[in-house]
This record gives sequence, structure tokens and C-alpha cells, in this order.
Amino acid sequence: MKNNPTIKNYWDRNSPAFTNQYRTIFGMPVSMVGIFLRLRQNKITKLLAGLSGKNVADIGCGSGVFMVEAVKQQRYVYGIDYSDQMLDIARLKLKAYSSHRFKLIRADAVCLPLKTNDIDIVIASGLTDYLTTLNLAKFLDEVARILRIKGFIIITFPKKDSLLAFLRIGVGLKLRKIFLKLPPMENSYRKLDIEKVLKERGLHIQKLDEVFGTMWIVLAQKL
Repeated sequence: MKNNPTIKNYWDRNSPAFTNQYRTIFGMPVSMVGIFLRLRQNKITKLLAGLSGKNVADIGCGSGVFMVEAVKQQRYVYGIDYSDQMLDIARLKLKAYSSHRFKLIRADAVCLPLKTNDIDIVIASGLTDYLTTLNLAKFLDEVARILRIKGFIIITFPKKDSLLAFLRIGVGLKLRKIFLKLPPMENSYRKLDIEKVLKERGLHIQKLDEVFGTMWIVLAQKL
């Protein structure tokens, strides 16, 4: 994001290393991070499958994991990321699917190049970890703008009282970078924090789940 060049530079350099964490052998993840990512992917995919709507925007689409799921479900999906490296990886992942089913766009989450009231479903997985408080507000304003009435957002937030919170400060940051292949986080959230920032924008929580007690997965609807 615009607010933190360190994070942007990280993704520009390390996109392949992070994407490799999704790798499996005989269908099984090869790392603890991979197990986490698979569990998160399964939960989000299940939520997505239960929603109606054709137009999907995957904000911070990364390597295109959820774009593939949306295309498989016969939806049209916009994949938006600020990392050219990630978009290149997503393009390769989507090569097997018709280019008429998706569009990849390089853009920042706080200024989305999408029409007002045009999107049925927004996905934002692993994005809020790297947004300042100010940019989270700007991003959610954009979500409220592009979503149609009764549209949904599936969004994750790092959990503030996580047992893995030690990886967010001090020596833990080095462990996070070396072993998890992740840059430092900007923020973490309590349930009440999430309810507040979403409700302020007319986004009302329908479901709330966790992954390994370290991340919230939220389904909210624009009412």
C-alpha cells in the first residue's frame, strides 16, 4: 500500500516465495503456513459458494487463489493488486480459464478503479494486515462505494489477542520474515473494532469465524 514502502518492496521481491507456501504434495500442504493458508482458503471458498451474485472483486488478489475459485463458480472476477509480481503469478494461474471471465488490474486498495454499485461480492483476504488505520478506513469506504445494496464482503482481520501475537514484535518479526515469509503487520483487531468499522459504512456482519485463533474471517452485507 502507499503508506508503507517496506511492505510494497517486500511483495515485489518475495511474491514467488510466498506463493510457494500454497504448494502441496499428494494434496497435503508442505508447511505450517501452508496448512493455515489451506484452512483459510477452504473457509473462504465455502462462504463464497454460498453467496449469489456474478461480479466479484478480489482486492489484494495476490497469486489469484480466490480468483480461480470465483471463475470455477461461473462468476466474473476483477483481481486487483499493487504488486506486478503477484499479478504475473495470478495471470499464469488463470491461464487455463477464459480471459472473458476475469480481469487483472494493478491498483491500490484505497482507490479502486471500479464502478459505483457494480460489485456483488468483495473478497479481501490477508489485506487488512498491511493497512494503517487511515487506509483501512479509506479501503472500506471504497468497498461501500463499489458494492451493490445487499452485496457481500468476505474479509479477514488479524486477531489482536492471538497466541501468535509474539510474531508481530521484536525478535518475532525476524521469525515471521524468515520462517513465514511475511512482512511486518500494520494492525490487529478485536471483534468490537471490526464491528464498528464495518457498521460505520453500512456493512453488517452476517458470519464471523477464526483460523487457528490468529485471524478473523468475516462475512458482512451492505444494507
